[in-house]
Amino acid sequence: MSLSDGDRREIIELAARYSWELDVTRDAAAVAATFTEDGLFVGDTGAVSRGRAQLVRHFERTWERWARRSPLRHWTTNHVITGDGDEATHTCYILLIALEDAGPRVDRTGIYRDALKRVDGRWLFAERHVSIDQYPRS
Repeated sequence: MSLSDGDRREIIELAARYSWELDVTRDAAAVAATFTEDGLFVGDTGAVSRGRAQLVRHFERTWERWARRSPLRHWTTNHVITGDGDEATHTCYILLIALEDAGPRVDRTGIYRDALKRVDGRWLFAERHVSIDQYPRS
């Protein structure tokens, strides 16, 4: 069975919730909860985190690195979703905005490539790969 409009909305909401938890709440367990129990995150440097415990540590270390920078906001757009049944793929553009004193500026752009699974009626990331098009100026 192909994906419904509701499935597509839920997947886009999942991507939004990931960004919200990453940028605003900074709750590593909540970010990790957007993944399946054995979920995989592959960063732009090739660093791999698998499973929620590793994901929590990954995002905590990410925020430690970000502490020396302006706050970031992850904006996602141009969502392309395909799938059937309880599995889907999702790709989208990512635009990272740095919130600087002089005003917001584009920090980086890139692409998320995701594999998703429906678990207990909820869509979750089974894999999330990020590739960055450009790197920060500082």
